[in-house]
Amino acid sequence: MNLSKVTLERLGIKKFTENKDEWIKFYGVFGPDCLASHNERREVFDFIICPDLEPIGEELARNTLKYSRLLESKSLDASKGSHILIVNVKLFDYEGKISSEEEEKLYKKYPGCFYVPVVERRAAVRKFMTNVDRRKNGRFVSFTI
Repeated sequence: MNLSKVTLERLGIKKFTENKDEWIKFYGVFGPDCLASHNERREVFDFIICPDLEPIGEELARNTLKYSRLLESKSLDASKGSHILIVNVKLFDYEGKISSEEEEKLYKKYPGCFYVPVVERRAAVRKFMTNVDRRKNGRFVSFTI
């Protein structure tokens, strides 16, 4: 497989590694038309390339992408359960919140599965302007107004 310079730049994988074999492995899972964010690409790349995740790394990568697409499509129904189980790139089942022991059993029963919330929670990142700056004991203290 020959990856063009344009494809490499568009996917941004040259930032992750210079190893051409890893580019090809990543591209085989990710494909040419995937529109994932940089963070998603990095997560998928890590799943695919990390030797500690063999043989489930590619399954984790594909399930990560499936989850992302389900969130984007807004097709998940929270009334069916608070979490979903994705197995082999298919929405396997809606579930409620389960204990960590039950979650561990799921991972053993379905290696590489994804047990994730129906509604993704994201942290809000905010920037604040500061108007008052003071030094206290040689340390910079900033107050937000």
